[in-house]
Amino acid sequence: MIIEDAKNLTIEELIETVRATKIDKHLRKELNSALHQYGELNPCQRRILGGLIPGVVFPPDLIDFLGFGRVDLRVEGLKKVGDCACIYSKNAYMSGINQVGSSAFVCSEDGAMSRVKKVGNYFFGSSFRGTAYRVDMVGAEAFFAADEIRALVGHVEEIYDPKSGIIIAEKIGRVIFEENNPSSVKIFATEVIEGKEYVTPVKSDIFRTLKFEGDSPPQSLRKRIERFAEAGNHKG
Repeated sequence: MIIEDAKNLTIEELIETVRATKIDKHLRKELNSALHQYGELNPCQRRILGGLIPGVVFPPDLIDFLGFGRVDLRVEGLKKVGDCACIYSKNAYMSGINQVGSSAFVCSEDGAMSRVKKVGNYFFGSSFRGTAYRVDMVGAEAFFAADEIRALVGHVEEIYDPKSGIIIAEKIGRVIFEENNPSSVKIFATEVIEGKEYVTPVKSDIFRTLKFEGDSPPQSLRKRIERFAEAGNHKG
């Protein structure tokens, strides 16, 4: 019983189990049963369920850890996703979702999100080479310790101590740097309340030229953001 055996596994053991497990009819039945007993599962069991369940069926809104530890996962068209989506994942992609909870893509590698209306706190925290494109609203402590982040977002409550990358936002509530070097992160915005010394002002009409409909591969989205940062003609 994979859910029962997951109770006391470490994060590393859970990730290894998710990536090594093949879904058969017996496991499919066990996972569906676990969904109906979700409130009784401990955090380790919820992590492994979230990692394995996309291979069976996309779950109800309340499930957390969707895509935990997965490689090459694609999640599209859901109305709402719980907390900790795609944490510890590699090359995961989420698109066309109304709302995503907190800690999405934490500790992920090569993750991407596009066309999402709202995402919670700790977005892409401690991630490597993440891409966020056309995410309308982002919560606090976004991009904490994120390395090589590329982001085109709407309103961000707080950008907190990213390591490196390019972030383009329409509005920013606050920018904070503590341990990481601000010169390693290029931040552009039409409006910022606190931390203006870290931000290059841009005109609001640039967002019309940067946004486009439909999906593109994450690498294309990253290149689009990089070209803007390199152009040098974007100051407001």
